[in-house]
Amino acid sequence: SIPSRHVSPVVPAPGFSNRPIETYFAFRRDFKYLVSDEYGDRDALYLLRTCLCKSAQDWIDGIREYSEAWSILDERYGNVRTVSDSILGGLANIKPIPEANFSKFTDLYHQVCKARNILCELNRAADLDNSTTLSTIEQKLHYSDRVKWARY
Repeated sequence: SIPSRHVSPVVPAPGFSNRPIETYFAFRRDFKYLVSDEYGDRDALYLLRTCLCKSAQDWIDGIREYSEAWSILDERYGNVRTVSDSILGGLANIKPIPEANFSKFTDLYHQVCKARNILCELNRAADLDNSTTLSTIEQKLHYSDRVKWARY
């Protein structure tokens, strides 16, 4: 008799394209949640390779151990300081919002929320919650909005 393999329902595995780099932590968390407990190390390593972009695959090319592959990826993409700098740099590069442009204001709000969520996950919320970063974000607002902001 041939041993049967456990077959899980097909769930699309997350992908990692290394752009932007701050997506790595969500990718790692989601991949491990979906794959690590369901598959052996050999199958999980194969699935991991299929979810990576070419440049990330190159970093683990020839690696035969699942845990070693994660160690290499963590070393390359998992530096929280680099991720934090990327997020804060992205916020600093946002163009100033023209007066009465609610759509751009909403975009800024969503980008700040996304940045906060990622930084909180990395235990780096203080990188966003300081006067320098908040001033940088405030400077993106139109003058009339900054006057309103100052009232609060």
